[in-house]
Amino acid sequence: MCRGRRSLDNFPREMVKLKKKLAENLQFVLQKVLPGLNKIRGDNKNDLVMKMSLILNLFIGKSLFETLEVSSYLWVTDYNEERMNAKDLSKLCLEMAESDCANIVACLEAEGNLSAYEEWMLNRTKSLAQELDSVAKTVYCQESSLTELRND
Repeated sequence: MCRGRRSLDNFPREMVKLKKKLAENLQFVLQKVLPGLNKIRGDNKNDLVMKMSLILNLFIGKSLFETLEVSSYLWVTDYNEERMNAKDLSKLCLEMAESDCANIVACLEAEGNLSAYEEWMLNRTKSLAQELDSVAKTVYCQESSLTELRND
């Protein structure tokens, strides 16, 4: 389920959920390790801690990106298959656009020297934040309009 010409639509839903779970587990481990860096001792402690913090932040950003991409895919799929209502989808999309996208951007921009793939992730996250915001507003407005029409 790496990047390429295949989309998440080409994989069974259970595999997509597993990808999300693996990314979340990685985030959990990295967030436990990061605070422990302050306990490193030695002459080059500050340099080592700084380098390791940047590396871990980059990995956290990457795992957050995977979670964001898979979660948004699953939510939209659930909505399209009528397993989620418009209000819930809108709320999740807005929260993700405002919070998680900002965290991913912060993690990736802290690195400074990004690979081409990491640069793509950064740009994709910024555009995904706008897309999620747009989806949330569009879906919620459409649902509200339909509800008003049904009540008339």
